Amino acid sequence: MFDIQKREKIHTFEKIHKGPITSIVVSQDRRYIASGSNDGFVKLYEVEKSNLVGIIENAHTRGVDALTVTRDQKYILSGSYDGQLRLFDIETRLPSFTFKSSEGSC
Repeated sequence: MFDIQKREKIHTFEKIHKGPITSIVVSQDRRYIASGSNDGFVKLYEVEKSNLVGIIENAHTRGVDALTVTRDQKYILSGSYDGQLRLFDIETRLPSFTFKSSEGSC
């Protein structure tokens, strides 16, 4: 994590995922950073404390290819080539809704 104004590194997250990180998003309120990986997991970090606050295990059966946070900062939307878009509650990390593609990828 970097402070752009000061042009310096603030924190390094070590061994975040088992596979390469394929997606990352910062919430609009800058409270959270979420990362997705080929391991199918989504991990959530609190920016201020630079610590891991949650893991969404097996968010997808294939890698997580896209992430975004809803405007109200309550949900993470993840997409994958497993053909699903999944909506997760940030606080509970439980799935709220799954959109499935009939084409096999989103």
